[in-house]
Amino acid sequence: MRPRSPAAPSLPGPVGTVIAAQIIALGSLSGEITNPAREFVPAQCSGNPSLPPVYAFAPPAGAFAAIVVIKRIDAPVGTRNGDTVFR
Repeated sequence: MRPRSPAAPSLPGPVGTVIAAQIIALGSLSGEITNPAREFVPAQCSGNPSLPPVYAFAPPAGAFAAIVVIKRIDAPVGTRNGDTVFR
């Protein structure tokens, strides 16, 4: 793993901002649920089991998408003087 560059952006701020924006934008639709485990039982008890499949399949799909993006970002672009060159 390459060491983190001092010029690299810090991610906690942007990640927190995205989560806050998600809660503000979609809170009235989803009930502000960001933890899928807390959605299953209330959905089953209320007789509305339509959303739990989304909560079950979205995290693995997001993880797969993240893997693809990270591999594209960190993919070596070639070699220079015998060293691997990254973007």
